[in-house]
Amino acid sequence: MRAAVLDGPNSAATMQLGDTFDPTLVAWVFTPDDLLNLGQAIRTAVEVVPDLETTGLDELAVTNGRWNGGVGARGVLASFTLPQPDEVGDPVTWVLPLSHPESPWIGHWRKVLAKVFQLIVDEDKAVCNQNVKFDARWVYAQSATGVDISGPVSYTH
Repeated sequence: MRAAVLDGPNSAATMQLGDTFDPTLVAWVFTPDDLLNLGQAIRTAVEVVPDLETTGLDELAVTNGRWNGGVGARGVLASFTLPQPDEVGDPVTWVLPLSHPESPWIGHWRKVLAKVFQLIVDEDKAVCNQNVKFDARWVYAQSATGVDISGPVSYTH
């Protein structure tokens, strides 16, 4: 699918729809300072739009178990789109690698997941996304302390 036709070699006519991706709107969370910055962005956000990438649909699957092809349940990464007050344009999306093999948090990703989502709850932020029930189940099951984000959930469609 092509975008609208304009004149010039860099016009929309030569761009695919996804070619407007702006990498400056993505913040990766690799260091403790990055984690603090994510926390500050959550505190000031209008709402939180999380999305979990996981190893499957069963948040209770165990390694070599009967479900999920024997793959244990893990959160691979979490993203948080955080619209800010009076923001013009698209908000920044923060990407937090969790159990991904190259994640700096791999040894304690459940504690990091719990810390971030507990902050969302403590700050009483509205939580919304397309798969929010799925993400709420996963956060509860996989966070180190059973964080319940169902209270601030806003169901969208």
